[in-house]
Amino acid sequence: MLARSLVISTFGNLVGPASILVASSVVAQQAGPAGRGEVAAVNAVIVLIAAFAAFGLPEALTYFVARNGSGRGGFANRRAIWVTLLAGITSSGVVALLAPTLSGGNDYLAQVITIASITVLPSMLVSLLRASAAGHQRWGTIAAERTIAAIARVAGILIPVALGNFSILNASLALVGAPLLGAIAYLPYRRVATPGRQVTDVPFMSYAAKSWAGTLAGMLTARLSQAILLPLSDAHQLGLFAVAVNLSEVMLISNQAFRDVIYAAESKDSDVARLATASRVSTIIAIVSAVFIAGVSPILIPLMFGPEFGESIPLTIVLCLGIVLGVPGSVAGMGLGARGRPELRSGSLAVGLVFNVVLLISLVPSLGAWGAAIAAVVTTMVISNTNLIQLYRFFGYSPWQFALPRSSDFGELRRQLTKLLGRGGVGNA
Repeated sequence: MLARSLVISTFGNLVGPASILVASSVVAQQAGPAGRGEVAAVNAVIVLIAAFAAFGLPEALTYFVARNGSGRGGFANRRAIWVTLLAGITSSGVVALLAPTLSGGNDYLAQVITIASITVLPSMLVSLLRASAAGHQRWGTIAAERTIAAIARVAGILIPVALGNFSILNASLALVGAPLLGAIAYLPYRRVATPGRQVTDVPFMSYAAKSWAGTLAGMLTARLSQAILLPLSDAHQLGLFAVAVNLSEVMLISNQAFRDVIYAAESKDSDVARLATASRVSTIIAIVSAVFIAGVSPILIPLMFGPEFGESIPLTIVLCLGIVLGVPGSVAGMGLGARGRPELRSGSLAVGLVFNVVLLISLVPSLGAWGAAIAAVVTTMVISNTNLIQLYRFFGYSPWQFALPRSSDFGELRRQLTKLLGRGGVGNA
């Protein structure tokens, strides 16, 4: 069952980055590095503000729904929905006010950011639906949502190009707005299911607040560089870095799938052996993925984005290295949250954020995209190691059992794949 869920979740996590890669290549060919950088700036701002306004509610939903095991028809948590509505509307207004600064003084880009801000609230509501489905381990539904969003994203880029109507505005709206169509996949469920009774000693909103700090810090760490590279450097450098991020993040597909599935499973029933095995297997897959991406990037980047993006090749390789080093700590962080201690993971991410901000401010003005890449790798290592130390300190789990692959892991991976293929496919879940 776990292997089946992982495969379905992996597919769901594959279609998003794949569609972004395709869409980004089209944007790069149409607008060049500077235009690609402007679209990346808009996307980063919207993603960051949505994470800020979420207040950890999606993570709390997944945790409590998984713990409670409530049925599909659970009641709607009115507090969560009202908080989301208020925060989403307020955040859109804040983005509009800050748009001139976030755009680096570019009046047109400020208008694009302001228009794109209307997608913040609906994207937050979709995240609640996704979180509830994850708690019920409805990975097939989540995969369907992400597939619909991926198709809409690519279509939103290609159709204007075919009509000769491409612009930074419609490209930005396609990237941040098209995913909202994925909500169609949740229509059969109609309501956001949350636990109908208290089954843990951690109140729902308290857990959300503790998760929020970490979620925000994590999102800032992942996207802050793209949000501030424009004012600290220029659109050209941001465009180069954005392409490297898009390609390297393909590596995160399997890791994200492991995190999603293991978080729900561990929230329901903690098992350190399962958690550690997931970390090691995910690390093995990440290493293979990094070698592959490093090998094809000298061919793929000029082919998909154009020869002017050649500087993105070494940036991609460096970012891939950072992702590999961060996998064990990423899974460990999910283990902390699943054991009712999201504040520990939040603390790790907060420490990483401090490193990230200091490094970005220090390095980007002089090194541009390279400064952002160095900051990303160092920050990932800090967060990963801190999560592993926290898991050892509070639960006694050795960091080495998460970080060092064993020969038995290859056998386990082979057995799970054989079992899955023997069933004749993955079906739905």
